[in-house]
Amino acid sequence: MSIKAVFMGLGYIGLPTATVAAGKGLQVVGVDINEKVIETINRGQIHIVEPGLQQLVQSVVEAGNLRASLLPEEADVFLIVVPTPFKGGTHEPDITYVTAASCYSLFKRRRSIYYRIDLPCRNNRKNDAANLCGTTGIEK
Repeated sequence: MSIKAVFMGLGYIGLPTATVAAGKGLQVVGVDINEKVIETINRGQIHIVEPGLQQLVQSVVEAGNLRASLLPEEADVFLIVVPTPFKGGTHEPDITYVTAASCYSLFKRRRSIYYRIDLPCRNNRKNDAANLCGTTGIEK
């Protein structure tokens, strides 16, 4: 049985991690909000600078283990690897991407969810998925 994983975010953390997972035989769907990123990856090319990654992406795309999409889909596992920039001039994180990815993954699909995000100390409790999604209007 093949495991299907959705990686929400295809940047400097998401794309290499998704590529390694696809190389190990997982069926990987990488999700990003940038249409050019999706097109680039689906051609077996990369949009970031990472030595050796180009050949790996091309290999797993050609093998059919990695494809990119603008929209998430059903999967066994969701991995959230989206940015958490700071809000203009403050040290408060902008968790907009985390919220959107979490709510879809956790409440719409009710699957395992893993995070690789950077949040300042003491933000994890108030920004856990349940609290984030409670303010979005998505039914739990």
